[in-house]
Amino acid sequence: MSLYIIATFAVNEGKLARAIEIFKATADSVKKNEPDCLRFEVMSSTNAETKQDEIVVLETFANQAALELHQTSDFNVAFFKTIMDEELLAAPPVFKATKFHGGLLSRV
Repeated sequence: MSLYIIATFAVNEGKLARAIEIFKATADSVKKNEPDCLRFEVMSSTNAETKQDEIVVLETFANQAALELHQTSDFNVAFFKTIMDEELLAAPPVFKATKFHGGLLSRV
């Protein structure tokens, strides 16, 4: 059974470009090294209420083992160390495990 995660990262002012650079590198690593990560999309937005820049990552994993591999991979551990060391985040990330009820990802 697939697992669906929505991860939201509030980014400190002036740090969005650097954060996007790091998240894109992470997405490249996931694509290359994690075949059971079925979706890893990095997007940015500005929170309408707080005006806070955010990065939102939509993730889909084929199973629990794929999620655990992702969470414990050397690259993911290094990713979190980097975003903490560089003080890119304005708050702790928020991870939401969600359930899929319908819709489509692509018509391609």
